[in-house]
Formats: sequence, structure tokens, C-alpha cells
Amino acid sequence: MEIPSTFNEELFVDYVVQNSDKETTINVLSQHIGEYQNYSTRQPMITEFEYKAHQFCAENGTASGADLNLIWTNLSKEYGGDSIEFYDEDSVEWAYVNHIYLTNNYYTFNYAVSKAITLSLFKQYREDPETFNKNYIAYLSACTTIPPEEKLKKYFGIEINRQLFEDAMDVVELRIQELNELEAEMSANDSYSAAKNLNTSGFFWIGESKNK
Repeated sequence: MEIPSTFNEELFVDYVVQNSDKETTINVLSQHIGEYQNYSTRQPMITEFEYKAHQFCAENGTASGADLNLIWTNLSKEYGGDSIEFYDEDSVEWAYVNHIYLTNNYYTFNYAVSKAITLSLFKQYREDPETFNKNYIAYLSACTTIPPEEKLKKYFGIEINRQLFEDAMDVVELRIQELNELEAEMSANDSYSAAKNLNTSGFFWIGESKNK
């Protein structure tokens, strides 16, 4: 269900890159790359948090807020690495994530998988639009008559494996390259810095433009 909408988002970004002015394109790419981070790291982290919380409860019978804060803190530092500054107040962030149900459904990892599929499909689209369009229409037309994993393999040769995520990362690298090239061009003119616009949390983004 998530794939058609996120694929349309990728098409929109591609349209912006090809048809908009540099500043608009930089702003859109900056936000979009931040969303890649949200899909590929934050959503799996939320799922792992739920899993570890259930493990903790199974071993200890219950879990306090402080226990859950510690689990979230450790995961945030692991996923963020040294590139992300972590504040003590962030430890309770798990309580604000409305996709955390703590009901053994581990819901959010599906976002990461669906985004990887979207980007893998987009890579095929860029390589051969005409063939892709025919397959994509057939893929959508099949609706629920075929299980999702079988549809992906039948129409696109895609399987849920390591190659899927490697193909997805090729598109991420493409977007980063596009952003870097545009940022360099803008910086030469007016010291515009797209890097400051990147949103590492994946939730909010604020664009800034500095002109001499």
C-alpha cells in the first residue's frame, strides 16, 4: 500500500530536479534526503526498540519508564553514531512516537522495506522507463490477486534480499550527488549551504537561504 504513493514522491522529486531553479531543487532534495534517513534508520530503530522492550519485560516481568528510556537512548546512540548530537531530554522520545504500540506487531519496519522497494523500482524506471511503465501498470492492475512478494518478482524480478537494499542505496547516493553538485554551484554564487537544511530526525525541515 505504501509503494505507489512513495514512488510518486520519487517521480515528483525527479521532476523538480529537472525543471526547477537551483534553490528550489536544493530545498526539495534536502528534505527528501532527510526522509531517506527517516525510512532507513529511524523506522527500523523503532521496531528494534519495541523488540528490546518486549525482551526486557519477558526477562524482568515489567519495565519502568526509566528502563524504556535507557533502551531508547542506547539505540539512538547506536543508530546515530558520532555524527548526531544526543541530549538527555531525547531519552523519553519513544513516548511521543505514535507508531509504538508495544503489542508485538513491530509495525514500523514495513516503512523501511516499502521505501527500499520504491527506490529499487525507481532505479529500474530510470534505466528503462518504457519497459518499466508497462510492468508497473500490470503490477498495479494485479491488485491483491497475487501476494506482494510474488508480484514484485513476477513484474520486476525484485526479491526481498540484500540486493534490494543495495539498489535502493544507489538511488540515495544519486540524490546526495545531485544535492552536492547543486550546493557547490550555489555556494560559488551566494554561500548557500544545503547541508544546514538537512533534517536528521526525519520529522521536520526548515529551509534557509543566506545571500551576500
